[in-house]
Amino acid sequence: MVVTEPRPAPAAIEESDGVAPSLDRPLLAGVRVNWELVALVALVALALVLRLVTLGDKPFHHDESQDAYFSWILYSGGGYKYDPLLHGPLRFYLISLMYLLFGVGNFTARLAPALMGTAMVALPYFLRRQLGRLAAFGAAVLLCLCPSYLYFSRFTREDIYFACLTLALMVAVFRFLAHPRPWQPALILGLLAASFATKETTFITVFIAGTFFLLVLAWHVGVARRAGMPVAQTPLIAAVRSVGLDAWLWGFASFIAVFTVLFTTFFTNPQGLQDGIVKSIQYWLAQQPVGRGDEPWYYYLVLLPAYEWPEIVAGAVGLIVVLRRPTLLGLFLVWSFVLSMGIYSWAGEKMPWLLIHPLLPLLLLAGVGVQALWRGRDRVAGKIGLAVCAVGALYMLHATTALSYGHPADPEEFLVYTQSSTAVPPVSQQILAIDRRVFDATGQHLKLDIDTTDGVDWPWAWYLRDLKTSSFVDMGPNSSYTPAAQALLVDDSDRTRLLPQLGSYTGYRFPLRVWWIPDYQHATLKDWATWLLWRTPWNPEGSLDEWLYVRNDVPGAGIIGGGGVAPSGTAPVAAASPSAGTATGVLPAPTVVTAARVIAPVTGNVPVLNQPRQVAALPDGSLLVVDQGSNSVTKLAPDGTVAASFTGSGTTALKNPTGVGVDSKGNVFVADTWNHRIVKLDSSLHFVTAWGSYGTTGGQATGQPAQFYGPRAIAIDSHDDVYVTDTGNKRIQEFDDNGKFLAQFGGVGDGPGHLNEPVGLAIAPDGNLVVADLWNRRMQVLTPTGQPVAQWPVLTWQTNVHDEPYVAVGPDGMIYVTDPNVVPGRVLVYSAKGDPLAVWTLAGTALSDPTGLAVGPNNELYITDSGNRRIVAVAGK
Repeated sequence: MVVTEPRPAPAAIEESDGVAPSLDRPLLAGVRVNWELVALVALVALALVLRLVTLGDKPFHHDESQDAYFSWILYSGGGYKYDPLLHGPLRFYLISLMYLLFGVGNFTARLAPALMGTAMVALPYFLRRQLGRLAAFGAAVLLCLCPSYLYFSRFTREDIYFACLTLALMVAVFRFLAHPRPWQPALILGLLAASFATKETTFITVFIAGTFFLLVLAWHVGVARRAGMPVAQTPLIAAVRSVGLDAWLWGFASFIAVFTVLFTTFFTNPQGLQDGIVKSIQYWLAQQPVGRGDEPWYYYLVLLPAYEWPEIVAGAVGLIVVLRRPTLLGLFLVWSFVLSMGIYSWAGEKMPWLLIHPLLPLLLLAGVGVQALWRGRDRVAGKIGLAVCAVGALYMLHATTALSYGHPADPEEFLVYTQSSTAVPPVSQQILAIDRRVFDATGQHLKLDIDTTDGVDWPWAWYLRDLKTSSFVDMGPNSSYTPAAQALLVDDSDRTRLLPQLGSYTGYRFPLRVWWIPDYQHATLKDWATWLLWRTPWNPEGSLDEWLYVRNDVPGAGIIGGGGVAPSGTAPVAAASPSAGTATGVLPAPTVVTAARVIAPVTGNVPVLNQPRQVAALPDGSLLVVDQGSNSVTKLAPDGTVAASFTGSGTTALKNPTGVGVDSKGNVFVADTWNHRIVKLDSSLHFVTAWGSYGTTGGQATGQPAQFYGPRAIAIDSHDDVYVTDTGNKRIQEFDDNGKFLAQFGGVGDGPGHLNEPVGLAIAPDGNLVVADLWNRRMQVLTPTGQPVAQWPVLTWQTNVHDEPYVAVGPDGMIYVTDPNVVPGRVLVYSAKGDPLAVWTLAGTALSDPTGLAVGPNNELYITDSGNRRIVAVAGK
């Protein structure tokens, strides 16, 4: 028989030795960790980091600059008055608060929307009982990572504020319906007032929710009457009545207080209250027929699958779940998504940022779908669904990373709409640098006139806000403006009119805004696949250009176009590199040269040359010119008369040709740019053959041979091998004279040997290739196999500018490069090692958009003066 002592009770232990029982257990034994909450906190932290990284780096969009600027005016004591053109006032107060707390700058101007986008990630947690815990967390993950919400959380417009308030309203309303509390009406109606003070699309939200709850109420009333129940006991009416009249009176008081305080700018502008009630809806109804954006009715049906197809797939599963087991919130999400897609597609204004509003209910439905797939993971359908979700997650990360971090200002992204170009911040920095030099020399700040035609004064009002001596001036065709300021920012269309008055200024062209208007109707499946993988557009992009002019007597005018700083990757890489001084991009003062000959043939008083691009010189003094405007190749005799011409017809017709080269047998090779091919002609300009087709490599050098994306220049070596700059594909391809592929090299990047939008190409006497590496803002010398030899910067070139600087090399190794982006147009002259020797401008009629170059048999340099429809010959160096 075994006798055991009875174990004393815990109380007896405490009484007997005085030691607390917790000391006999592990320290955290009684602590329960809410892993769901821990995961949510980690997700919100991740969302915050993703929204803050490089937040201030992207150029400010037109609309962003207005938000940033008017908030700065309010912060600086200039006040604020509600204007329906700029939507509601709430965000101006929040951005001003960020300025107050953290200072004024590009980062803080976007901080409030970033915080709003972060707050949205936490909100689905409060619907976890209605949606399901996994569904709520899945929706939070999508709000954190999906391309549209991440991008527009880093974009200082009103839409992310509105989306956050809409989700907060959804949470408040459905929590109220589940467990009514007396304080909830004040929260709901206060949020509604804040939403009205954010954007007028709140009327759409109210319409969608109102129609839904009226239909639900009608259904409940019908059921109650058939069952003989009092109507007051229906769920909606019972929830509203349960909190009492006082709660709703406090709710309406909350609405009135919030609405009044925000629209009157804290009672400093009483008129704002009337404007908020009347003018807001009047203005935006008046804008309905305007149809800003000019997009087709199916616009959002293109954007949504382009970026958010994983959510569509998961949302479709969520839809099935809701229809099988309807809940009030589930049915509302379906109703909200379908109706909002219809309303926003019908509305006259269609913009990419509006996509996030119909997307919101879809994300919550997608969370429901993911939850259902996970619960059914043991079934075949569940396994397939989860596999599709995994693929979708990879695509989401690809799309999100590319859009928000890879190229957030690239118009090749559908969600990037008429974006300020990447040239804008450097130009603003140049202006401020010139201002500092002017102040150091004179004690006064730079006097700058900024053109206001068609809104081109934005985003300059933001970027140059501290330059108090800047003036905003109408330089349009109906103005009497005469240039007198030390510096000017002039719209490209106004510059043409003002050009005769700009003789004492040096000008520099750059893209102010860039865009891509996709040709949806002609896009092929291959085009779509290429875009989805590499974001390559299938039709040309566009830009609105502007000019910075600085008067020649202004201290610091010499840095125009470059800012005095070399781009990354432009340091010399080999012994043959240019001298150290060249690596800074410093050029000699311009030298005026006189034309030895001007070649401008006419036929019946009509200029033969329309938009000449590249030129090639033949041993007998004849010239070959490709003309982009007339889609032709023309041979000009030594006396300048037309000897032969080729345009082709049918399948041989040229389309915007830009490059030309001649081999030792006299055969002519043409870069038929927008037919994406090379055309070979004989010496009499008769068609021989052609090779090449459209294809994109995503910037990789090792793409499909003989596929091109906009070939520009042709250079032919002593073996008659043909080198082509495959510009859009960021590479050079080599062929024999019959089109047999030999090699390819380059690939996107700014390191030695990499290329970014290469244009001009020439063969040096030693057989090396000399390349105008446009978007890397440099010249490169490569071996015939693509190995880097030397490089040096050309700081007047800019990224995302569709210029065509061409190259010619003389028999003595002298390198000539056109610089079409500066006014007056000019030619840069370098030694064989890349040392800058001269900058040539032309006496008399200045060069306008000079592009092609060729060295003739007498060492004459031929320049295609495209803007003046002529070819100019000058004596070589």
